[in-house]
Amino acid sequence: MNNVINWFEIPVAEMDRAVAFYEPVMQV
Repeated sequence: MNNVINWFEIPVAEMDRAVAFYEPVMQV
């Protein structure tokens, strides 16, 4: 799961995509 850390280092412009991706995956 080390790749997850890289997701949080992405630019803010990509955050909505990251959040939209992680909401269903992490059930948050």
